[in-house]
Amino acid sequence: MKKNYFIYVTIITAAFLLSSCTVKQEAAKPLRTITVSGQGSIFVENDTAKIIFSIVTRNYDINKAVSDNAAKSTQVNEALSKAGLLKSDIATSNYSVQQDANPSPTRVNYGAYTVSNSIIVTVRDISRTGEIIDLCVKNGANQFSSLGFYASQTEKAKKEAEVLAIKNAESKAKSLAAASAAKLGKVQTIKTEYIYSEYSAAQADMKTAESYTTSVTPGKSATHAEVTVTYELE
Repeated sequence: MKKNYFIYVTIITAAFLLSSCTVKQEAAKPLRTITVSGQGSIFVENDTAKIIFSIVTRNYDINKAVSDNAAKSTQVNEALSKAGLLKSDIATSNYSVQQDANPSPTRVNYGAYTVSNSIIVTVRDISRTGEIIDLCVKNGANQFSSLGFYASQTEKAKKEAEVLAIKNAESKAKSLAAASAAKLGKVQTIKTEYIYSEYSAAQADMKTAESYTTSVTPGKSATHAEVTVTYELE
């Protein structure tokens, strides 16, 4: 009797192991997936401006060129402070001193010295951008490098752009799945990358700006979201 019982238990165990192997083999089937990309964009009104301008002075006497530049730069900074701009919104971005050099066959002829002090100003009340440009020109700024506008609050725009991008990806995936006689399953992975672009105005010369009031158009900034989504196919 004991031998028969042992044989019976062995047979049951073997059958169970064979059943487990069958289940494992079925679970090992490769998962069918589809990967698509989606894009979404949200445009936001600009509320901040960044102005980059320079105070440039020239003189054959280097000390005179430097002192003239310092005086004009101080005048511009004081005017901006009186206009209500914070010191943290006024910064020197570049300072240089160069001497003209005219090479000839026998020697190099040196000329006047050029001193340039580039200043970047952040204008948080965008409606005052034209006023601030005029103020800088009237107080000594004589070169205008660039004017850029951007939106300071973009977190909400990023979330909205992401939602649009995911919806765009889902729409693409559904169309491709239907064309393949399949159904869209669960999301397996999502990879999101944001690309933020800033609206910028063209370069201009401030030398003639004293005779009129500068007019600017802030425009809008675009927040772009791009996602890559992998779906399961059923």
